Amino acid sequence: MQDPRSVRKQLLGEREDEFHMEPVLVGKKSLYGHSAEKIQYPADWQGNPIWQGSENVVTAVIKIHFKPGTLKRGDRSTRIIRDISQSLGSELLSLLFREKLTQASKDFANLRLQSCEILAHELRNTLVKLGFVFSAINAQINILRASWEELLQKYAPELEWKGPLIEELCGALSEKVPELSSYADLFAVSQRLLIEQKELASLYLSPNQGREWIKNKIHPKWGKLLSETNLWDRPAIESLLDRLENALPAGMNYDFSKHMDGLPPGLLGQWSKLAYVEITSSNLLQLDEVIQLVANPVLPVCHKEQMLRVLKSLRSIVHTISEVEEKATKILRSLRFGTEAEDQYRFGPDFLDLGSHEEFGTVLSN
Repeated sequence: MQDPRSVRKQLLGEREDEFHMEPVLVGKKSLYGHSAEKIQYPADWQGNPIWQGSENVVTAVIKIHFKPGTLKRGDRSTRIIRDISQSLGSELLSLLFREKLTQASKDFANLRLQSCEILAHELRNTLVKLGFVFSAINAQINILRASWEELLQKYAPELEWKGPLIEELCGALSEKVPELSSYADLFAVSQRLLIEQKELASLYLSPNQGREWIKNKIHPKWGKLLSETNLWDRPAIESLLDRLENALPAGMNYDFSKHMDGLPPGLLGQWSKLAYVEITSSNLLQLDEVIQLVANPVLPVCHKEQMLRVLKSLRSIVHTISEVEEKATKILRSLRFGTEAEDQYRFGPDFLDLGSHEEFGTVLSN
């Protein structure tokens, strides 16, 4: 076949090339599925649609040029070109399916990631809400601490406790408060400081919690009052604050060789240690020790049976939270990463690498 469109060669008087063209066909149903009826077909010069009756569509055209006089109708070269076009059609269809599968996999991965983030957010909120369990456990330990310090104050009056020191600070503050009436901001600070000091005296906080209380609530207010007025003896107030901090762990400093109410030294040592622990997710084993201590029949603590039931119930909830968190983490990890690993296993490491088929993608897009 000669190319009648070789105008340049016709004008130059050169002999035109001989070539063979073979369409690359792909089945309509394979390419479009159930939407094949909605295909918009090209029209001829009279406006009538063409190729409607064909089972295939032309996705590309192979054009092979031959030397003049070497091309014959029906020879082996044309059959080879026909086989190439059929093979290319199958390859293009396969590539199209792989591209669609890849896009579907990416869309599903994005949806999976969004679902994972939503579930993780809800899980975090739930675990935060369940964090009250540790507060409830430590509230029970506060009762142990209060009972221990009350008993120790009776048998160890030589130790310096926070109560008398706070009373002295409150007395020094109350004595000068009327003189601050003309300073609205300082008067408000002094009133708030008085409330927070009395609140500290009524609470049985752990030494660390007590230090944080003094650092964040008491020290700044006393610092403001001492720096903006001359009503108090600054060294005396600072000395009281230092002694107050040192008095917080007073219940941990006791000679257990002495007996109190006939209690054995081993029980006293265990009581003094566990009365100042703060249960978190990292030291749950100490919760078992606290329960064993409360279950001791000679421990002189009020409402001990009720405390024991509460602690056992809270321990069950804590263990449930840990199991839920562990299982939820595994589910979220599987939801986020499992499918991609399975895709790589099923389709091979080059499943998402279509760079080597760029020319086929170009043909399809055209």
